Amino acid sequence: MFNILILIIKVVIVVITTCILCLIWNRKNIVLDYIFKSSPTNSIQILKPIYTLGIATFLLIILVGIIYVLFKRRDLKMQKRKKENKDYYMYHYYKKEIDKKTNIERYYFKSMGFSCQDFENNKDTLEVVLNSEIINIEYGKNTKTIIVTARTLKSLVSRIFTFSEEDDYLTNIINLLCVGQTGSGKTYFLKILLANLLIQNKNAKLYLCDFKNYDFSELKDSKRYFGYTDVVKGIKEVYEIFNQRLRSNQQVEYEPIILYIDEYSAFLSNSGKEADSIQKMMSEILFMGRSYKILPIIGLQRADSILFKNGSRDQFKTIVALGNLSKEQKNMLFPDFKDNMNRTNGIGEGYVYQDGQDFLQLIKVKQVSEFEEDIIINVLKNGLDK
Repeated sequence: MFNILILIIKVVIVVITTCILCLIWNRKNIVLDYIFKSSPTNSIQILKPIYTLGIATFLLIILVGIIYVLFKRRDLKMQKRKKENKDYYMYHYYKKEIDKKTNIERYYFKSMGFSCQDFENNKDTLEVVLNSEIINIEYGKNTKTIIVTARTLKSLVSRIFTFSEEDDYLTNIINLLCVGQTGSGKTYFLKILLANLLIQNKNAKLYLCDFKNYDFSELKDSKRYFGYTDVVKGIKEVYEIFNQRLRSNQQVEYEPIILYIDEYSAFLSNSGKEADSIQKMMSEILFMGRSYKILPIIGLQRADSILFKNGSRDQFKTIVALGNLSKEQKNMLFPDFKDNMNRTNGIGEGYVYQDGQDFLQLIKVKQVSEFEEDIIINVLKNGLDK
């Protein structure tokens, strides 16, 4: 309202000034007649149009100057102020509000001539300064205030995941569940994860159960690769090792066993009468496998509780969700963090929760080179054949 009033006053000043200058222009003939009456020679009379043009130019300069001072000069000052004070006004808020329940933050900035679009153009830098993920940028009650709504990253810590012989991220785990729809990057992630686990655990043996008999097809000739109907055989072999260790009274350091089952839900739905016994075996491994150095890793598209007997799904101490989950899956797997999971994830992007932590972690799977892909396959083959 105040800005509109100022604009009206400026327009009135320009109108009044224009009227005064028009009045002066109408009176110019009186001045010119007085000058040229005292100099009646023809040579002086010839200059009369030039004097007229000079007066017109003078009056026009006055009008343009007033318009410039009232309008353009302020804009130039504002642009200068933007340039000089950008780092301060755009990245320093004067008020902050936090909703602890949803981890939503609201930052209040003095606009100082900046628009919402200016803030949007500097969104990436602003997110770094605020250490938050920006959700919305809007004006306050007027254009003098800009409100930036963001989600705190205290509960959403970002982490890049890639193939590494040194980084032990996600290699010290207990029972891992990986959820993701087709095209989410789940298989790509799991290949890298399994390779990293084998590198960090030199004497570990890998049992790979690939129900689709496709995603890990380059490993088909390996000793402990079990495809399609042979998946049951692979699970039973690991379960037998688990039982032997369970029955043994010896206090020995067992060699690690990594059991990976791909497309677990599809596998169970095609297992017929054996589905119940398989679920029972997996339930025992999930509950007690850690004590006997057996690490189950399961990949599937939906982690429905019906797939896991006796609440064994709760025994997954690390949960990785890639891509975009349904509301139901968020509530099922991440009940404490579901309100924070509003990102639109691309391929290889998602969330990680590890038991004992009070935060959810963002994860982004980094693409590996062709050279690294060859190393990963060789590592997996060695883990399957040793």
